Amino acid sequence: MHTLDQLRPGDKARISHYLIASSPLRRRLLALGLVPGCQFEVLRRAPLGDPIEVRVRHTSLALRREEAAVLGVCLGISGVCA
Repeated sequence: MHTLDQLRPGDKARISHYLIASSPLRRRLLALGLVPGCQFEVLRRAPLGDPIEVRVRHTSLALRREEAAVLGVCLGISGVCA
């Protein structure tokens, strides 16, 4: 099981689930388009690892490490969960 905060620049993955049930953070991430099944690519990380820039549906988003840590992901272009 991986989370978005563990990925490196250039990695492609698919969001599989949220690690939190219901919270304002979860609602915010869903509103930004980070829904289960959504494919994304990690573009870059700041030198100290926070924030993380990802491309989702032709849009770049910057996420804090704490925000990225609540997103469970499946690695690879096909998004196959292992």
